This record gives sequence, C-alpha cells and structure tokens, in this order.
Amino acid sequence: MSLISFIPIIIYLVILKSLDSFKLVKWKGLCLGIMLGIASCAVAYSVSDIAACLDISYYSPPAEELLKALAAILLMRVIHIAFFAEALCYGAAVGAGFALLENIVYLAYNPSMLPATALFRGMGTAMLHIGCTALFLTLLLLLTSPSPIHRRAVAKASGRYTPATLFALLLKDGWKLVAALPSVFIHALYNIQYFSPLVRMLTVVVLFLIVFLLVSSYNERRITRWMEQSIMYDVELLTAIRGGKLADTKAGEYLLAVKEQFDAEVFFDMICYIQLYLELTISAKSRMMLREVGLPSAESDEERERRRSMTREFRVLRSNIGTMGEMVLHPIVRLTREDLKVVDDQ
Repeated sequence: MSLISFIPIIIYLVILKSLDSFKLVKWKGLCLGIMLGIASCAVAYSVSDIAACLDISYYSPPAEELLKALAAILLMRVIHIAFFAEALCYGAAVGAGFALLENIVYLAYNPSMLPATALFRGMGTAMLHIGCTALFLTLLLLLTSPSPIHRRAVAKASGRYTPATLFALLLKDGWKLVAALPSVFIHALYNIQYFSPLVRMLTVVVLFLIVFLLVSSYNERRITRWMEQSIMYDVELLTAIRGGKLADTKAGEYLLAVKEQFDAEVFFDMICYIQLYLELTISAKSRMMLREVGLPSAESDEERERRRSMTREFRVLRSNIGTMGEMVLHPIVRLTREDLKVVDDQ
C-alpha cells in the first residue's frame, strides 16, 4: 500500500522535468528538495501535536504551507535558483517530499483503506503539496530579483553553511513568505469537505497543470529573449577586447573615463574580469542552446577543466575589484539573475 504514495509524486516530477527543455534542473537538487520536504513534514506533525494540545483548529493550511515555504527558501539559497523552470521543479520536489511522508503516515494509521481510495486520496494530497510549493517558489522568483551585491554575499556564504547561518538566512528572508498566501488559500479551499476526493483531486491536477504549462512557456520565452539580447553584445565586446580595440567601443570609452578612479592593478583586474565574464557566459549560453535542440555539448575533459579554472579565476577577480568595481562596471557587465546563475554553475 505504501508504494501507492510514490506513484503520483514520480509522475508529476517526471512531467515537470520534461518541461525543462534547457536541462537546467539537476537530479541532485531534486533529491535535496525532497529531503527538505520530508523534514518540513516531520516538523508539521510536531506543530499538529502542539495545536491539538492548545485546541487550535484550522491551522493546517497556513502551518503546512509556511513550513514548505521555509524549506523552499532554504533550497533557493543553497542552489541559487534563477530560472522559472528551476522554481517549478525544485518547488515541486519540496512538495513531493512533504506529500510522501504525509501519505505514508496516513496509510500507516489507516491500514484497512481500499487501494482505490488510497490512490485517489494520495494523488490529491500529493498534487496539492507539489503544486502549492511550486507555485510559491515561482511567485517568489517573480517578486525578487537579487542584485549583484546580494548575490555576492550569497556566493561567499555558499559551502560554509552552519545551522546558525541557515537560521539567520531564514530570518532575513522571512518577508518572502508573503508569496505563500495564494498557496495557503488554495490549500484551505481543498480542505473544505464539500466535494468528493476524486473531484478535488482532478481540480487540483488540472489547475496546476495549466499554471505550470503557462509558467513553462513564459520561461522558454524569457530565456530565449535573454540569450538573443545579450549574446550578440557579448560576442562583439569580447572580440573587441581580444583584438585590442576595446577603446574604439562605447564600453571602452566609458572605462577610460573612470580609469583614474582606480589603481592600475585594480583596473587591469576589471578588464580581465569583463573578459572572463564574457567568455563564461557565451560558453554557458551556447551549451544551453545545444541542449534546447537536443544536441550534446561536445566538451572534452580538458575543456571542462579549463572552464572550471576560468570560473575560479573569475571569482578571485570579482573579489579583487570589490563592490565599488562591480558597481562601476554595471553599465557594461549587466549581471542579471540568469547571468549569475550560469557563471556560478560552470
């Protein structure tokens, strides 16, 4: 019977993963999301025990959605989600983990439940949690656009997370929980026992599939527009730098105008920083375009190691030029959330 809990979760995750034509979502991140979802569900059961002792009713929708939202925010911090396809899939993974544990516990307390009833009840609950958490993370990404300075702080923190720093990050991001309000509303409507479990399950499935298809379509257009608008500019600027003709471009004129504000060593690092950024983003966008059309990105081990070395050098240069250098270079190197993501993930 417990195997029934896995069926809707696997189906939904596979469907969402198939919508990611640019292959942005990694199975490692999905597994982490599922684990965080399971952890949030375990906390939710503790909250339910406290609510029962205090005789509090109707706590389930806000409590469960807020706990899943905290897990999703934590996941967003750890893996630096930047694209809407990632938000959909990783948010769904958190909801899937929550639903998985909840369904197993529910079946354990109701061993005599018929398989068909367990399937419909489990599918409805799973789709609800998956859809609500994916919707939350998508809305959160839509509402927030981290600045380069913000991402610098996140990048420095990555790899050195401790329970104390993670708790501090969650407190700092507490205002983002407002994006969970639509999910709380949907969850509360689902809990109204007016319609049969089958009707509620079908309603949730259809509703979220429509939302996910719309978001996926928007994601495709956004990524395509981002690549089309930036890749030609990147190639032209990189060609000018390599050909020693940077001074003949508008970017070069701007750099010469601000040159006196920096030491010679720092200004040289700024030029190297621009060049490395252009090379890394052009490489990343080219691989994304190949994946979109189903072609493998033919990259040897030597080329991959060289790219990783460039990434490490880029981070060192970014540290050397400092916050002021980044701000000065912003008219030339417009670090969007997507740009930072593809450079960080090299």
